[in-house]
Amino acid sequence: MYKMMLVDDDYLVLEYLKKMIPWEELGFEVVGLCEDGQQALTMMSETKLDVIMTDIGMPKKDGITLIKEAIEINPKLMSIFLTCYDDIGYALTAIRLNSFDYILKETFDPESITQIMLRLKDKLDKEAASQQILNNMKFFIKENLSVLRSKLLERLITGDAKAISGWLKKHEHELELNSTYKYCIPILSFIDDYEQLLKTRYSEDALKFAIDNVIAETLSRVGTGFCLFYKEDTFFIFCARDAVIADGEIQQALREATVNLRKFLKLSITAIIGSNCTFPDGLTGELNAMLKYSEQRFYLEPGSMVEKKQIHFSAEYPFLQFMDSVQTLKRLILQEDLHGLDAWIQNWTSTVSLHQYQPSTVKQWARDLLFEVERMIQSLQDVESGSMEAVVNHSITKAITAKQLAQSLSDCLHKAVAAMKEVHDLPKKEEIIKAQKYVLLNLDKKITLGDVAAYLHLNPSYFSRIFKQYAQMNFIDYVNQMKIEEAKRLIDNTNESTEKIADKLGFESKSYFIKVFKKYFGASPIEYKRGSRTGKA
Repeated sequence: MYKMMLVDDDYLVLEYLKKMIPWEELGFEVVGLCEDGQQALTMMSETKLDVIMTDIGMPKKDGITLIKEAIEINPKLMSIFLTCYDDIGYALTAIRLNSFDYILKETFDPESITQIMLRLKDKLDKEAASQQILNNMKFFIKENLSVLRSKLLERLITGDAKAISGWLKKHEHELELNSTYKYCIPILSFIDDYEQLLKTRYSEDALKFAIDNVIAETLSRVGTGFCLFYKEDTFFIFCARDAVIADGEIQQALREATVNLRKFLKLSITAIIGSNCTFPDGLTGELNAMLKYSEQRFYLEPGSMVEKKQIHFSAEYPFLQFMDSVQTLKRLILQEDLHGLDAWIQNWTSTVSLHQYQPSTVKQWARDLLFEVERMIQSLQDVESGSMEAVVNHSITKAITAKQLAQSLSDCLHKAVAAMKEVHDLPKKEEIIKAQKYVLLNLDKKITLGDVAAYLHLNPSYFSRIFKQYAQMNFIDYVNQMKIEEAKRLIDNTNESTEKIADKLGFESKSYFIKVFKKYFGASPIEYKRGSRTGKA
């Protein structure tokens, strides 16, 4: 459906045209009725039009002036003039403005206007079909250009400098590049929120073409700018010219490029700026160095622009902090404390950034935390883990930056609180759930059946009976099982002594702790630890 506007200072003419012509049947949608040219121009700035049918003689702004100014806004706009004057001068002016037709009001009728509109629709349809063919050809050329440029990047990363130079010279026309540039600065760039952009706004190819166009246009003032895509969300920007490019110059140009990307494409990039090198001979070593340092993106804010540097990440797994984190998270989730949870996530993110842990270590830390939380909730729901591991792995793996990882972790932990709320709706006595939560919140204390019965305001014998009925084990066995599972985690992740672990978990003596541990694992804590280290446990 083509959009059109009717413009005439005689409102009766507008009403006649609107009601007497079957516009929609003819393939046109009338999106505006205007009584003067200025009003039409204002409305046109808000609506993309294909056709304007306008009177010539109007106050404020006549039809000829209206169409002249409208064509400046939209060169493809079609026009049809209406006039009460059989004047050859108006007709010639209309022809020069590429008017489709010229109609005298004294002679027009619905049938004649219908015939004009049918001819106009046929013309617009043919032009649209031709434009689509042209767009398809442009897309095909761009697609081939993208493939050829991907080959160029592959050669630059892995190839021989002399071979690259010869290949580039041979294909410079197809690549739309000049092989004679002497210097180049590569910029390793990452598209922020890439998956969201593909879901809501762009296809993969359209996104690449749009970014390449904006970069090429913006960097043209300092040299030739072009993009080579390394993988879906990662690409190199190259700025090349015959003279060395100053650091300040490239930074300013890149700032302008990022502003234009936000303005025109509504996206941001995180950029790592490389060093000046000869083109193309010096690029291979520089590109490989930049890819080696690409993990520095993990701790960068989206939209950052920094220089390339090597970061010495801490590869140490923070076991003690992990154990403290588990206990804190379990308590917050059992208490359904969302505000405390958000504060914990903020503090955790700050700790991770402060110590600059290896990104893979941080992701493993997040996975381990989520596994522990999931196990706790499942113990209350009496269900198996099922696909928990796959869900957690997907959630953490897709996070590219520390900020995204923190958001992913936050989403999972908020779901854990929601799951905790659902626990209360399970077909299990409320007293049993309260008792289990009490145990999980007080693993560091000595827990007796009498203490919990008093906490629940129940008779100890009655509480013992209903707990065994619903939990399929007596209460003390449940307490010991929870404590021993926690002891196992401490043994696996720390070097704390058996005596200290027994004390930390509220056992009345080291010997009783060892006895209970043997009941569950068939070995003492020391034997278990020795066996786990040698792979026998």
